[in-house]
Amino acid sequence: MYLKLQIHSFGRSANSGDTVGRWHVTATDIDSVTNSQLTYSVSDSTFSVQTLNNIGYVKTAKRLDYDRIPDHTYNFTIVATDNGDPPHKGSAAVRVSVTNVNDEDPVFVKDVERVQLSEDAPMRTVVHVVQAFDPDGDGVTYTFAG
Repeated sequence: MYLKLQIHSFGRSANSGDTVGRWHVTATDIDSVTNSQLTYSVSDSTFSVQTLNNIGYVKTAKRLDYDRIPDHTYNFTIVATDNGDPPHKGSAAVRVSVTNVNDEDPVFVKDVERVQLSEDAPMRTVVHVVQAFDPDGDGVTYTFAG
């Protein structure tokens, strides 16, 4: 039994049910047609396996999270099992690299900023210093509105 995989990098915004890869399965079993029927399993519950016309699709079962996985990579195994007695198995290691996308809003260090300023403060007086950060690690740009 042979599994050939084509896996692609995916942004962390990949949602549950998105396809992250596909593979073409070739299986030969000289015993019978029944024995050559294959079932698939995956070792990581973040992913699922679906097949259509002997093409298998690795799909996300959960939303991918770039920030919460080591090295921003999911490593798991797909196993194909035939219907023989005893059953035979073939496996393939899968590595899905997750790329970072800008999906988080910047966060201010303080939610509410109240400042008092004397009406006779000189021009160019620093009124207040605000601070925000972006959980994605991107830079933050400040603008005035209103």
